Amino acid sequence: MRRQKGLISIGALLGSSSIAPGIAQKLCEYRLKKSWTGCVGTKLAQKTMPQRLIGRVLHVNVSAHAWATELGFHKKEIIDRLNKATGGNSVDEIVFRVGAVRELGAKAPRPGSGGSGVRHQLSSDEQALCREIEALSKGIKDEALRRLILRTVEKSFPEGP
Repeated sequence: MRRQKGLISIGALLGSSSIAPGIAQKLCEYRLKKSWTGCVGTKLAQKTMPQRLIGRVLHVNVSAHAWATELGFHKKEIIDRLNKATGGNSVDEIVFRVGAVRELGAKAPRPGSGGSGVRHQLSSDEQALCREIEALSKGIKDEALRRLILRTVEKSFPEGP
């Protein structure tokens, strides 16, 4: 399909800092979290959980000090895999620290689901990310564009069981 002159893709639009300051950073953080299991493998993903991207530093919780030490030896490889998976150089450093780690597959209620119509349940981190993106999107004056962005972000989460 040919692109019409002057049109940009929704991905480029969402990644643009001119839409809402901070939304590009949150979308990058989301892509990193979504790519985590594929980059580190299921076994390590069960012992770790990416928490936050601050600048180009990814903060990751691990279940024990031993895992933090072990992952420190593989940091460069993990950074390379994450950058390759997300199509850019969004991570320069990873900080591993002992903290809460959600079990793989554990779900929390989707924000604003209203009960019975829930298609998928999000983790508490995914819920927090949704709330932050919603807050950042309030600066978008075009209401139709704002709703489209929020629906796109919501649909980008994988379907639940």
